[in-house]
Amino acid sequence: LLSKHADTVQRQPFTQEQIKALLNASRGSDWHGAILMGYYTALRLSDVTNMKWSAIDMDVRVITLIPGKTRRLNKQVKIPIHDQLYAWLKEQPIPMAPDIPVFRFLCSYGPGGKTGLSEQFAKVIEKAGIQREYVRSGTASRATSPLSFHSLRHTFASELANKGIPAEIRMQLTGHSSLKVHQGYTHLEVETIRRAVDVMPSIEVEAANHN
Repeated sequence: LLSKHADTVQRQPFTQEQIKALLNASRGSDWHGAILMGYYTALRLSDVTNMKWSAIDMDVRVITLIPGKTRRLNKQVKIPIHDQLYAWLKEQPIPMAPDIPVFRFLCSYGPGGKTGLSEQFAKVIEKAGIQREYVRSGTASRATSPLSFHSLRHTFASELANKGIPAEIRMQLTGHSSLKVHQGYTHLEVETIRRAVDVMPSIEVEAANHN
């Protein structure tokens, strides 16, 4: 479907059934872990695919990094690792050095182009059987869809809001707050925001068929 009347593309969150379909469609690939990472951390695609093992503390179960979009502000985020994401990380080969990328395949691609990350994820969406509406903005040269990897970020924020997690905790986890807002509230302990991440529901993924 193609709409020509919108000037901007408003991203939409995925439904729980769509997340499940994405995970089933990407099983056995880097994208499976990247989708879990996006869903349970709200990190942007570039921050997920460029993540190094040095950002992950498996003992404390926390991811600590400065997102690329706010790097100039030196604004660090600290995100507790959800159980389902932790289980996937434990299954990965033990890194020989902390600067090794978590997603060794995805980190070698840029965001654009016919073989870029955005197009790769679009193919995962297609394989998952998710239909997307396409919108042509007034300034864009081509139509884009409200459903993309960035939708996982919207899904995270929406899930927490629907579970009654206070706005200031959601803002700290997503890094959405302005500097004024960010400096205006008390620092939250890791265990406090861990409880926020723990309310995210686990997604049942079909067992692999070894026949």
